[in-house]
Amino acid sequence: PIRSRRTLDKVTSTPHFFTNDNPDFETIRLTVTGPLSLVSKSADWQMKKLAAKIALTYAKTKPDETYGVIIEDKEIVESPFESKEMVKEYLL
Repeated sequence: PIRSRRTLDKVTSTPHFFTNDNPDFETIRLTVTGPLSLVSKSADWQMKKLAAKIALTYAKTKPDETYGVIIEDKEIVESPFESKEMVKEYLL
């Protein structure tokens, strides 16, 4: 089950302090409190899901639960990595 009960409507209607005006990137919206996350629009869907998983790892989440994430106005369900240590191989 999804831990977060926030819906796509709630997330997209919530005011944000950051507006992404860059046409090459899209914002990853989390349904929990977490970091501002961007992903390249040219990334394939698997890379976008990986970016969501990384964002969830740095959000207020638990590794054994799933959460709603919005990418390209589509809500998906994803879980964070078990630890931030596991994310290091993907970061520059």
